[in-house]
Amino acid sequence: MDYFQQALEVSRALMEQHPSLPHRRNWVFTLCRVAEIQRSFGNLNEALHAFERARNTYQALLVELPSVLHKKELSLTLTQLAEIYQYFKKNDLALECFQRALTLNEEILKEENYLEHQRDLGVLYIRVGDIHQELNRPGLAIGCFQHALELQRELVELDNIPLHRRELCLTLGRIGEMYHAFHQYESALASYQAAMDINDKLIEEMATTHRRHEQAVLHLKVGDVYKDGRRYDEALDHYQYALSTYENLIKETPTPTYQRGLQIAFSRMNALRIEQQRMTAVPASPEVVQDYHSQNNGFMGYRATSLDSINPQHQMSNFGNFNPSYDPSRS
Repeated sequence: MDYFQQALEVSRALMEQHPSLPHRRNWVFTLCRVAEIQRSFGNLNEALHAFERARNTYQALLVELPSVLHKKELSLTLTQLAEIYQYFKKNDLALECFQRALTLNEEILKEENYLEHQRDLGVLYIRVGDIHQELNRPGLAIGCFQHALELQRELVELDNIPLHRRELCLTLGRIGEMYHAFHQYESALASYQAAMDINDKLIEEMATTHRRHEQAVLHLKVGDVYKDGRRYDEALDHYQYALSTYENLIKETPTPTYQRGLQIAFSRMNALRIEQQRMTAVPASPEVVQDYHSQNNGFMGYRATSLDSINPQHQMSNFGNFNPSYDPSRS
């Protein structure tokens, strides 16, 4: 950190003596590196202040020289700034930054039709959609997710690597959640099934614990749709799949995430049994009620809202990544 601070002081001195575009760009580039380090140390107020200064400088540079490079750097700065705004629950400011970054990336993709730019644009549509969903704007959210889906499907056709397929799977999961919230159960099931089909193939290629965990979460979500549609036998099949998966994962890697997943699967199955008995006007037996409360342990009414949502280690993700714990090299 000390070296970057020294570099920042040197570049600032050069900029003040010779305020040419290269010197100003060197200073703001170093400022962003300092902001990233501050953020990694948890000094979010300092990082926020630095990113805001960097944004203003990059915007001035872009007016002076509207190059693709300046657009990329401004987009990345806006994205990092938006993530900190999200942490502080300033969703309107975060949304403004993400939307500005999205517009810049659309311009970048037109000027340089590279796969990496198409991926970044898809990620930004997801980030904007997530905020709309959090702000209870489902129509706007699903529109963003659909835009991301189109970009990601095309990306998979052009470059069928595991990373691109996994991100497509995540987007299909988000769309399934939205359809479920709208009570459009068949559309929700179709989206979830498409996501599970992709994940099945990824598991066939390399059955990592993380992919199997994601598949279990998808089965929980599908079970929830069937349960809400009162198709109880089908719901039970998917809950049992998730339960079996988590039992096996815990035997291999007994992490809190998988233990929580097992608890949720038990909770879902017992809640389903109680609802089945209620719908048939047969009172739940004391054994079923006791089993439900003992397994539930505080998770009554839990509904996972993303493939990563039962991961207690969730943090703000970096630009271009949905899950900070995900390592593409292991895919």
